[in-house]
Amino acid sequence: MVRSSRSRSKYGNVGHAGEDIPSDALPITDEQWSDLVINHGRRKFISGQVVEYDPPVIVVVPAAASSRQFKLQLLAAGLLD
Repeated sequence: MVRSSRSRSKYGNVGHAGEDIPSDALPITDEQWSDLVINHGRRKFISGQVVEYDPPVIVVVPAAASSRQFKLQLLAAGLLD
């Protein structure tokens, strides 16, 4: 079994002719593939190895906040009595 980093696809031995598999495909074991699938978003396949990945926290800032929302945030942060 091989995995392509460009297409992020897995190619097994059955049903894939050699010309269908990208040239950048690397060998991957069933255990590595299972680890990537089970821990989706928490693992990366780098240089033939599965490594832990801690994605950055994305903070969503609203485009606008009402006066009430703003006051509640100040209260929650302890910045307003």
